[in-house]
Amino acid sequence: MSSPRFGLRQHSKSLVLSQPILNILHSISEISKLPTFKSKLRGYYKRFYKLRNFECTPRLFQHEDYTQTRDEVTPIEYIALIRRTFRKVDYNLKREKFLSLPPLDDAELEKRIQNTLAFVFNHTVELQNPHADELVVTKKDEERTAIDTMESKILSTILKMDMTAPANIKYDFKFAWLDDLNEKAKLARKGKKDPFTYKDEFPINYKIYLTTLMRMNETLQLCF
Repeated sequence: MSSPRFGLRQHSKSLVLSQPILNILHSISEISKLPTFKSKLRGYYKRFYKLRNFECTPRLFQHEDYTQTRDEVTPIEYIALIRRTFRKVDYNLKREKFLSLPPLDDAELEKRIQNTLAFVFNHTVELQNPHADELVVTKKDEERTAIDTMESKILSTILKMDMTAPANIKYDFKFAWLDDLNEKAKLARKGKKDPFTYKDEFPINYKIYLTTLMRMNETLQLCF
């Protein structure tokens, strides 16, 4: 299981001030005792929700897609993502579509949820950096003084990619857009007239991103 770290962020305006907002090991232990998988999912959702007010180096949550109405990701995107994931996303279907792997049973899924909760918790703690309290004037100063963990960097990417995804991909829980893309790829391999158009550029890039994310899940035993 992913191990939570407890070096708390300093000078933080939100999570975490002086004590962790939840005792993650105790939470996991208590939730695992619940009688049904559905009740466990509700318990884990509440713990993910409690981690919504996070803070890290601002540059991690800025993106350059100027078609968006806002130029940075906020906890609003995090809440929307976990709510959609718990309510709508079939992780086994997603795993089968992108990796062609067999389904996980409830016990395996629960272990991955636990690992993912620890992963998100680690996003709220700081990387030890001897330069953390130095004056920040330039972008190089910000990079030198950063306290962001590997988890922070990955989670910021996940949130930015989710924020910029169009509705026909974000809310397609059967992954019909992926099936359509794969069918076009089959036609192209058969030497048919190029079936791809400029509209397929984002879906192709998003497929590459999600495939990479799913492979990371397999390596780290997560379920993003």
